[in-house]
Amino acid sequence: MPYTDAFKTQMVKRMVGPGAVSAAALARQVGVSQPTLSQWLREANRVAAMRPPPEEKKPTAPVGPKKWTPEEKLRVLAATQGLTGEELGALLRSEGLHEAQLKEWQQAAAGALSGISTEPLPAKERK
Repeated sequence: MPYTDAFKTQMVKRMVGPGAVSAAALARQVGVSQPTLSQWLREANRVAAMRPPPEEKKPTAPVGPKKWTPEEKLRVLAATQGLTGEELGALLRSEGLHEAQLKEWQQAAAGALSGISTEPLPAKERK
């Protein structure tokens, strides 16, 4: 009788980890022979042994705050115009922003457009 991969996986999970059941005990419970269950367990262990250990996997870049370009900030500011409540929250989540960041960008943009800077000018631009 052929068994599905999902069934085999379920049986292997029951034979490993906390609360593991022996192949003999599981055979009595589910009606699959103990040698068959033991073979599935050996096959699962071989497959797991072929995978690289977690420390050998490709390192991922450290997650940190995104560096936003002025163009990206302007795009987000334009997209948030007129949004409130859930719509604004959904857009901020999709962009990975907090409302405080958006308010800072709005103030900086308003200051730049009015000629009033919210930040001191660098020394080379103060001349």
